[in-house]
Amino acid sequence: MVRDKNASRPASLAALEAIESAQKENPAIAMPVDASQRSPRDRLHPITLEVPLNDFDLLNLHQQTIVAFNAYELATAAGRAKAYARFDESQRLYLATLAGFGMVLGRAKEIAGMGQSFSVGAIKLLAHLPSRLHRMMEMVPDSFDMLNDIIRGREVFSNVGAVAPTSTLTRFMSAKDDSDKRTLVWGVMTDANGVMRITLRDFRPHVALLEGVGRKDLAARITQDYLETYAHGLNGFIRDLQLITRSSRTTQPEKPETNHEP
Repeated sequence: MVRDKNASRPASLAALEAIESAQKENPAIAMPVDASQRSPRDRLHPITLEVPLNDFDLLNLHQQTIVAFNAYELATAAGRAKAYARFDESQRLYLATLAGFGMVLGRAKEIAGMGQSFSVGAIKLLAHLPSRLHRMMEMVPDSFDMLNDIIRGREVFSNVGAVAPTSTLTRFMSAKDDSDKRTLVWGVMTDANGVMRITLRDFRPHVALLEGVGRKDLAARITQDYLETYAHGLNGFIRDLQLITRSSRTTQPEKPETNHEP
């Protein structure tokens, strides 16, 4: 029994580390697919991006705006105007910040589409190197986390967009290269019913360790929980954003009608 515990300890610690890091990390992601209706050979424009959560303060702005909205909803008639003013200020700042972030993403996609992103530049550079030098240069990002984040990213998001209305496809699974630094691979597809389907392939270190001690089931459960948490969080964010954007001021009393003599 002691021997079994000792054998499973590294796997347990790795799984615990994966769970804890998932709650606080903001990994660099790689988005390799442009799903627009174009020739397949023109659709691969890799782009690496670390979402600037701290720079834009998006999480705090979102939470503050939701709190202000709830306070407005629960406010009495006497305090409703003041509550709305606080919500209105938070709403404007948050939506303006999201719009600014959208402009950043749009520009990044535009640069990638022209084949001028840093990732594309690195790929083109490696493609023209002799094979031995090519293999050596490919190992460099694996040794430096910051360089890897710039060139490859740690998580891969591939979105093939919406399928044809007559399609029977129900999911899409993406792939990754042989880099150990890429730990999670997301595949996103919208089916014929308009439902977004997300798949996740987990290459984090704890998966192989748990499988090695006969706990493949536990590794699968951890991955499933991670995926479901992401999906629930995404749906919750969309619901919150709909509440925030659809809210309008209803606190001002109607002006009394005035009749003017002709």
